[in-house]
Formats: sequence, structure tokens, C-alpha cells
Amino acid sequence: MAPRWLKAARTRGICFVISTDAHSLGDYRNLQYGVATARRGWVRRDEVLNVLEAQDFARAVSPAGRKR
Repeated sequence: MAPRWLKAARTRGICFVISTDAHSLGDYRNLQYGVATARRGWVRRDEVLNVLEAQDFARAVSPAGRKR
């Protein structure tokens, strides 16, 4: 995703998930590309859902939504 789209999403309060789309353990090496893309869009750690503890993640994706 282009950095400008990440920045536009951030201004709207949209959170992100950095995924490798891994189908094997070796595919986890691709995580570096997702992190690099997020950095180019100035995505902050508190805007990435999959860095949360399991309980916090469940709360963030619940129908009640995440309060920022």
C-alpha cells in the first residue's frame, strides 16, 4: 500500500494489521516488508492491532469498537 493511503487512513482513525499471509514458517520472514510499509506511512505502534495482547485485540475488534 502506498504511504499516502496509509497516512489518509490514519487521519480517519483507521487501525492496521501487519500480515505476512504466511502459509509456512518461512513466510514469516516477509513480516519485515509489512513493517517497512507501515513505517513509510508513519503508522504508530498503537495503530497496529496485532501488537496488542490477546484480550486487548479481542476488545479492539469487537462490535463495540476501539476507543482511541
